[in-house]
Amino acid sequence: QLMLIVPDDGCINNVLPPLLHGSVCDAEINEASVNRFTIPMTLNNNIINLTVNGLPVNDHTYGFTISDNNGHYTFENDFVHCENFDYVATMKFPARTQAVTNSTLNTSLTVLKLAAGRNVLITLQNQTTGQQLYPVNDGQTANLIDLILKADPNNDFELTNVYDITLDFNADLTVTITINGWRIKESDNEIYPG
Repeated sequence: QLMLIVPDDGCINNVLPPLLHGSVCDAEINEASVNRFTIPMTLNNNIINLTVNGLPVNDHTYGFTISDNNGHYTFENDFVHCENFDYVATMKFPARTQAVTNSTLNTSLTVLKLAAGRNVLITLQNQTTGQQLYPVNDGQTANLIDLILKADPNNDFELTNVYDITLDFNADLTVTITINGWRIKESDNEIYPG
């Protein structure tokens, strides 16, 4: 098995290096001094870029968390059960000056392989106050895989390795989510492409 070493606190808060998988079956090795093989490689990392718009500018710290149990693999690149752990990134608004009036939060997380049918949970929290900002009710899905597939039902997790996610908050803190340019609207506890 290939296993990610997760710290005792269950949180990964550093950038993971690229993890690639490749295999060749039925390769023939002859007596030549050099045998060459082409091994197709699959990237087992995903980059999740998060942009948050519409929150009141303050000096608070915000946390973006992705919870998954994708830290163990077979040599065939299949998942092996492991305990859930968290990928964690924190962010703050930039200091406001006359030149900087940005009211956007940005961060990026590198996570291991994503796949359909998995329960990968996302949360956004104001860590200073403890207020959870997403999800806040049963009508908001916390499952990243479900959100990606609702935004783009044809998403190929083997080929797509970067997900640009934008959370646009309104004054009442309702949120519109956009993933790789596909908008998800919440209505009557359902999410659908916009």
